[in-house]
Amino acid sequence: MAIQGSVGVGGANRSVDVKLIQAALNLINPSYSSASPLAIDGVIGDRTNEAIKRFQEKALCTEDPNALVDPHGRTLQSLRTSVRKGLNLDSLRAIMAHSSANIVDPYYPLFSSHMGKYRVNTPLRIAHFLA
Repeated sequence: MAIQGSVGVGGANRSVDVKLIQAALNLINPSYSSASPLAIDGVIGDRTNEAIKRFQEKALCTEDPNALVDPHGRTLQSLRTSVRKGLNLDSLRAIMAHSSANIVDPYYPLFSSHMGKYRVNTPLRIAHFLA
């Protein structure tokens, strides 16, 4: 997961970067994230900023979270290691961040049904399957 600019309060908040962070926040341990999943819409808002802040408080044990994810910062590094492995709808949306949900979502049932059938069950196999 790589973002070009910062995401969150005072960040550059490029739509593609925001989608990646929203998807990552949906794919981490629920105790570190918001109560309900974020919309992966590329629009920065209070819910996304609060989810970043909560992640910084819980996962990084930061007493004064800034609700900002920098491209080379500690928050992004921790998000990378906290994301659950495997392919689900949120991770597919992040992989295809330049596309809208109505383009991406119809592919997920097809991918998930064929992945099990053909034992596409490791990160490398998933990457090859999607390529």
